[in-house]
Parts: sequence; structure tokens; C-alpha cells
Amino acid sequence: MQSRMTIVSDASPIIALNDIGHLEILYDLYGEILITDVVAKEVELTTPEWITITDEYDNNLYKSYLKSLDPGEASSIAYSLGKSELTLIIDERKGRKIAKDSGIKIIGLLGVIVVAQREGKIERGEAIIDRLVKNGFRVSDKILDLVKAKLELLRTWTT
Repeated sequence: MQSRMTIVSDASPIIALNDIGHLEILYDLYGEILITDVVAKEVELTTPEWITITDEYDNNLYKSYLKSLDPGEASSIAYSLGKSELTLIIDERKGRKIAKDSGIKIIGLLGVIVVAQREGKIERGEAIIDRLVKNGFRVSDKILDLVKAKLELLRTWTT
């Protein structure tokens, strides 16, 4: 495992990886993943035993985030707030900004793919990213090019 940090995930990374048959990347990289009960409803899948569902977040904080975020993001940020030991996997721009501005450590799904390749959990991150994009994962061409260049560099450093 890459580390023993606590990982909390919003719904979209779980849905995106599950839809392309690569949900196990999260387990291979981090072991246990936490999601809120709200995220569990959004992902609409039978969660594997390594995904723990929690409802231990500040409900008032959750409700205040609902004014600008979707429910899964709002609950994930409300859960993560003030917990320096965890990292939140979140992709939506507004949610990332709010989380980061609140002092929450964040990583996006593309960052997870980079870490998975760096840690040797996957061989070619570009292939997974191409499947994600083909399946509807939205990312700017600029970010896509930067991430793919980083993956290529990682491969040349490790060979």
C-alpha cells in the first residue's frame, strides 16, 4: 500500500472507476476508503467490504454546503473538515476549491491514476484515462495533456 492515510471519496471517482471496471485501483493503492451515507446513495452500487460508509459529519455544515455543492460533495467536505489525517478524492472544480480553501488535503481522480502508476499498481495510466474520457469523464485538454506527459515521464524514470 502507498500509505496508511485515510482516504475519503466523493461519488464521481467511484462511479467513474466502477463504470470502466477499475474500482480496485482505490483498494490497491489505499486499502480502506471512506464514503458518506449520502455518497453511498449516489454511487448506487453494492459497495465492496473495503469501502466503509459513515454518517458522522456535521449536519448543519452539510446543509450549509448544499447551497453551492451537490449532496455528495457537501457531505464529503463536511466529514473531512478538520481531519488533517485524511485526503479527499474530489474532482468537481467548485468542490475542490471549497475543500482546499477549508484546509482539506485533496486529490483528483487523475492524480490517483498518476500515484497508482508511480506506485506500480497500474502499468499505463494513459489507457485508464482514455477509457475514463471515452466513458464521459470530463477534463480539459490542457489538463489531460499535462497528466499524460507526467505519466510518460514516470514511465521513463522507472525503466
